[in-house]
Amino acid sequence: YGLIWILPILTLLLGITIEVLVIVWLEREISASIQQRIGPEYAGPLGLLQAIADRTKLLFKEDVLPSRGDIPLFSIEPSIA
Repeated sequence: YGLIWILPILTLLLGITIEVLVIVWLEREISASIQQRIGPEYAGPLGLLQAIADRTKLLFKEDVLPSRGDIPLFSIEPSIA
């Protein structure tokens, strides 16, 4: 009986994920047209691979932590903001 709630939750999460991807794609395309520059369309068909490239870049980005300070708070602060 508890598994019945999983399908709507997964559907909602999938819908939100797709919505965010579309909004980011539109923002990049609109910004590129306003600034009269080439947009992200060269990263796969219609620029859809740009999100994967951005995610990969963020995963391998170096984390710089202060030597003195509250390291757990420093790490979680971007999520709070």
